[in-house]
Amino acid sequence: MVESSNNFESQVQDESSTQPSPKDWFNSVPSPQISSPLEPEPNKSKRFIVLAVVLASFVIVGVLAYLFVSLMMPKAKACLNNADFATLSGSSTTDKVDAKSGLYTFVSEFSDKNTVDGNTTDYISTLADFYTKRSRDASIIITLSSDYTAASGDSKALADERAKFLADRLVSAGIPASAIHTVASNNRVEYDGEDAPTIRLASITVSSDAKCH
Repeated sequence: MVESSNNFESQVQDESSTQPSPKDWFNSVPSPQISSPLEPEPNKSKRFIVLAVVLASFVIVGVLAYLFVSLMMPKAKACLNNADFATLSGSSTTDKVDAKSGLYTFVSEFSDKNTVDGNTTDYISTLADFYTKRSRDASIIITLSSDYTAASGDSKALADERAKFLADRLVSAGIPASAIHTVASNNRVEYDGEDAPTIRLASITVSSDAKCH
């Protein structure tokens, strides 16, 4: 009986020795894995604000560029009209004014010494006054030309002198040289010696730029 009791105690001791102590048990329990906190998502409202600011900046820059170009580019001036040509010609009749073609030509007669008559002097004065009043609003281009007939003793040199004479007179009257254009003179070969005109002419043509409105 005593032996059985001893065996039981021995068995209890053996079982207790195999069981871990509370400290060992807690140490054996795996510690929970603590995950790192999720990174916060980018603020969508901030993205929208940045995008809106960028777009607004592009719009403002575009508007400013358009305004700058509009101010810097010269605006097209008005075309000369029938009333303008009537002022230049001194007549409103259609035989002197060609408003459909948009020009008026004054023919200046020169003597054999390349001097002009009083009509040319009067017209240059009229044209200068007209240019001063209308050039701010209307497009005005003045073209000078002078052909010659070699068969009558005229020459290219004399024709060029006639055109230069008119250009100098126009500039002296107050018309800027930038508004005056001179075309090259040509020999009028259609005339032979007998029919060659003896009158030497030069033309002052007033028109508007093709971009006028």
